[in-house]
Amino acid sequence: MPENDISVIIPTLNEVGNITRVTNHIREILPRAEIIISDGGSQDGTPRKVSGMAKIITAEKGRSRQMNAGAKVAQGKILWFLHSDCLPSERSGDLILGALVNDEIVGGGFRWALKGSKWYYGSVTAMAHIKNKLRKNLFGDMGIFVRRNVFEKLNGYADVPFLEDVEFTARLKKVGKIRILDEKLHSSDRRLLEKGPLRSFIKNDLIKLAYGLGFSPGYLAKFY
Repeated sequence: MPENDISVIIPTLNEVGNITRVTNHIREILPRAEIIISDGGSQDGTPRKVSGMAKIITAEKGRSRQMNAGAKVAQGKILWFLHSDCLPSERSGDLILGALVNDEIVGGGFRWALKGSKWYYGSVTAMAHIKNKLRKNLFGDMGIFVRRNVFEKLNGYADVPFLEDVEFTARLKKVGKIRILDEKLHSSDRRLLEKGPLRSFIKNDLIKLAYGLGFSPGYLAKFY
């Protein structure tokens, strides 16, 4: 599959400080890929910031709704969902195409990495990568990619306010194999710093545990 088979979908909400950087970066490493900005009603001029650089659509607020809306207008055979504060490596596009040469692979993601100065980031993300590879877990900040026909077969992301990535991955595992790549996808630590990184790590793990025990995404969103 050629590079222009990839549609990069980025959900945004008031991301004027990040959107130009990630859009320019994607255009540099994947010049023929389709870039779709699915905006949830930004008040800071985010869509205007990337006017002419990407296809821009307005969707109902909510990450799952915005990503589904982006997928509906996408032209590529591969959907790659990225957060606006994530920066993939130059090899990312080739690695996605390489992974999907195997017809048994329906989707996957990258190794989660954090950009920041905290000394323990490396240890935390390394342990998370081992766990994710063993369990075939996919989270939004891993840059989830999926075959478009599979995404449509699964009716996309569930209309939930939280943990849409976890819920989607559970269904994705049932229809094919998932590939967790070793290439790093760097995410900003800005949200972690707002509430304290260590506290956030612990809380996030507890939330995932509670979800596994049957608590609903709507209920757990109150604690995020």
